[in-house]
Amino acid sequence: MPRRPFVFIITFLFTLECAFSQTITTNPIELKREDGSLITYYLETRSDGKHSKDLFLLLQGSDYNSVRHNPNIHRIKAVLPDTDILTIEKYGITDTDIQKWIQKVTDKTIFAEPVKLSQKQMLEDIDSLQSKIHRHCSFLPLLEKRTNISIDTTFDQLRQKISLHTSIADFTNIVWQHLNILQDGHSNIVRSSRVNWFAKSSYLAPVGNVSLADTIHADYYASLATDSIFPLQRSGIRVKYFDGKYYNMRPFTFNQMPVNLGEEITKIDGIDIHDFIKEHKTQIYDLDWDPDYKQWYSDFFQLSLPLMGLKKFTLTIGDKEVAINSDVLVDDLQRERFQYYPSSPKLLLIDSTILYVCMPT
Repeated sequence: MPRRPFVFIITFLFTLECAFSQTITTNPIELKREDGSLITYYLETRSDGKHSKDLFLLLQGSDYNSVRHNPNIHRIKAVLPDTDILTIEKYGITDTDIQKWIQKVTDKTIFAEPVKLSQKQMLEDIDSLQSKIHRHCSFLPLLEKRTNISIDTTFDQLRQKISLHTSIADFTNIVWQHLNILQDGHSNIVRSSRVNWFAKSSYLAPVGNVSLADTIHADYYASLATDSIFPLQRSGIRVKYFDGKYYNMRPFTFNQMPVNLGEEITKIDGIDIHDFIKEHKTQIYDLDWDPDYKQWYSDFFQLSLPLMGLKKFTLTIGDKEVAINSDVLVDDLQRERFQYYPSSPKLLLIDSTILYVCMPT
């Protein structure tokens, strides 16, 4: 018994020596695929020039840190010190990229660099996203039961939108639509600061599967998903959904006719507004579900219309057909009437008969 610790130390030192006898001799070989993306190979052999009869193969897919930074390589060396290691990666992150972020590079041009993805790569990413949603979103059956939708059918319809001509902006919007329909405040396309928090500070860091390398294009994608929405809607109109109906919240004039506060909005381009929202629910910004009236709704549906190709549309407000141009501020637009109280309800006056009170949670 007294000799066992000593034997263990000798064994450990021998293993450690063997592990460090194998150094990283990296001779990258790059092969270009038909879509232009690269597959890179690295072969690591013993420093004494001897070649092992055994070869350990480690493959790593797209959108991950470079395989050279994979911690499993060191574990392999410790356990199999005499084995040659062949590592393969598909457009991984390079040392240069990592170093840029370690040094906190402030050059914002990296976010403006165009991201290029083939149709195959987009479909692979969508399949990966859908797989993770099914794996981690345990609330899907409840969502389907409550809203009477099929997540699989919805996802299949979104997947079919990807073609050879799908742009990065359109692809980002399709990804956003996957998350939008989930009604989950924890699922969104986030900026680099949030990715950085998950990678370093969050309690989810050990299981988050993210690193600083994932911040490289995070701001670019986030800007495509959110920043592009608000500049497209300059009309200034504001809407409030309340008690199953939509109301105009900012008085203005159209063709010299007043469009008053509290007038009900019933149609979009001649289509019942509830049917329109239901039909285009994945594309509607700030989508929510009304459990009382059992229907989808949004106070900001007008923000989504330009991205849907409807820069110009007609709203039926009261007994008027009001033509809206998203690029032009409506005439005589008045301020929205509401009042905030510190850490208390939000109050909105909807005509003279309805007082909307939003209670804090």
